[in-house]
Amino acid sequence: MTIKEIEQATGLPRASVRFYESEGLIAPARGENGYRSYSPDDRNTLLKIKLLRQLDVPLEDIQAMQKGTRALESVLDEALTRLERESDRLERSHALCRDLRADHPTYQQLDPQPYLKRLEQPSPAPTPGQPTPSAPPTPVYDRLPDAHCPFRRFFARNFDLFVYNVLFILACQRLFRVNLIGDSDVLRVFTGGLVPVFVTLLVEPLLLHFFCTTPGKFLFGLRITRGDGSPLSLREAFSRTGGVLLRGLGLGIPVITDITQGYSLYQIYKGRRLGWDYDLDEVAYWDGSRPGSSYWDCSKSYVKLIAAGILTAVCIFAIVNGHYDAMAPRHQGDMSVAQFVENYNDTARFRLQSGSELTHLLTEDGTFKEIEYPGRPTQIIIDSFDQAPPVEFEWTVEDGVLQGVSFIRQAEGNTLTAIPYEEMAYTVWSLLYGLEGVSTDELNRVCEELTRLGGGTPSPNGSVTYHHSFSCAQVDFRMVSTDYILSSFGTIFPMEDGQPSCTMEFSLLRTA
Repeated sequence: MTIKEIEQATGLPRASVRFYESEGLIAPARGENGYRSYSPDDRNTLLKIKLLRQLDVPLEDIQAMQKGTRALESVLDEALTRLERESDRLERSHALCRDLRADHPTYQQLDPQPYLKRLEQPSPAPTPGQPTPSAPPTPVYDRLPDAHCPFRRFFARNFDLFVYNVLFILACQRLFRVNLIGDSDVLRVFTGGLVPVFVTLLVEPLLLHFFCTTPGKFLFGLRITRGDGSPLSLREAFSRTGGVLLRGLGLGIPVITDITQGYSLYQIYKGRRLGWDYDLDEVAYWDGSRPGSSYWDCSKSYVKLIAAGILTAVCIFAIVNGHYDAMAPRHQGDMSVAQFVENYNDTARFRLQSGSELTHLLTEDGTFKEIEYPGRPTQIIIDSFDQAPPVEFEWTVEDGVLQGVSFIRQAEGNTLTAIPYEEMAYTVWSLLYGLEGVSTDELNRVCEELTRLGGGTPSPNGSVTYHHSFSCAQVDFRMVSTDYILSSFGTIFPMEDGQPSCTMEFSLLRTA
């Protein structure tokens, strides 16, 4: 029999069946598909348990009878004593309630002392042969208690938010090539505010409906079901998740989120149910513990905790790896001028510093074109540290394949200029990435060396040269200046009372 069939055959809710299995009272077989298969013996055992529990027989005594350490007769004698005591209490309460009703006192006039004395008096012995009236027994459904483990629930919730954020970040890195590590402003947008709220609302209801748990809840031993152990419906799961996001996370609004999470943690610590669980009927929150033992008494609990730490490290590694995947140019190997231009502009956009905005794009004729943003007036941006004309690229093309990129930059007179670090580094990265024999480490090192050219002690005049040979390409840079002072951060200042002139030549040529 399946779990649904055993529920129908015994009248026990699924949560009770699972509970009795966890207590070792039944041991259903597992089919090839992994589902439980209940036998007629399991059905008979569950019916025995149902009967004895309605007779107020403790589970410990039922387990002892199964093991043969106790006899049914002695267990029933103890149960009979308890039932007679409870029956007497109910009879006296019934009579007292009837008499109190007949006296017609108001709440303000009620004198409780005489009535309490009647309840506390020993009950008279029953008349021989007179049956004691009793009501039909109320069915007893055993189940695990609701979870009141505030810190596990707190860490499970925040672990879920972390995982949802990671999934969203990886999707953005893959689809939109977003630089979340280098741009702290973008990172705050993606990992704060409404983004985790939106992802949680999409993902968590599905997980609760199909699996009764989430990644964080599973690793911290928590499950959410109906009171009978069945999964929440999609409507219930969405309703509960919406309540959590609104009242438990404050919709991700800074400060409000901290306040609502702190208040929820306090409510759980005091053993109170949270508002979003009150909104649904028969919601049960399981904490993975067993009667007589806590969740942390099981060694598997610590294995899951270690797994949470490992998964956290894996997620961080995935984000870092996704960052480098997003940084890789779209076109690799042999490429046309148009493909190189696309690589260059993608690289320039990706490597923007936090708070910066891309103002110019490279075009296929080798010049840079200012970006016009809709609804924004055109602004002429003048860099006070680089007043020389922008570089103009020249292409070396063979059979439609770009083989080399070069430019010459000149400045003279009182013009301030600077070594075009970014243009050189972006060019090397965009053309050589992915070529056979060119490692990412070597490429990163060359780009870093290019951005440090001219660094050091300021010096007048002189020259700066750089050369690096890859297995399939050569990079060359040469600067010759007269009456110019090269600063420690690469800016070139004209000297007074002189005839300043500066020439910079850059070339990148594939050799194979």
